[in-house]
Amino acid sequence: MLLDSSGLKLFDFKTSKWSKLVSGLVAYPCWSHDGRFLYFLRSPDISDVYRVAIPSGKIEELAGTKGLHMAGYWPLWLGLTPDDSPLTLKDMGSQEVVSMEWREP
Repeated sequence: MLLDSSGLKLFDFKTSKWSKLVSGLVAYPCWSHDGRFLYFLRSPDISDVYRVAIPSGKIEELAGTKGLHMAGYWPLWLGLTPDDSPLTLKDMGSQEVVSMEWREP
């Protein structure tokens, strides 16, 4: 999902109304596996990992990426592991090729 300057909104099917969850630039929203949280990256310059609780709207900063050279399109990307840990890409350059094995906690 590309950046949207209007932030994140949630549609309530019972009331047929939108509610704003987060204002400002956000990217790559991902639902938690239980549907209780929406994870996202903030703006292309900051790209820290946040999550917003549904339906309370409480926003938490989970991880900072300052100093990391992010890889991928824009160059941002966010996904979640099966236990809802944030997963991003880091550009390590082209000098090394590294293989990592993921183990479920």
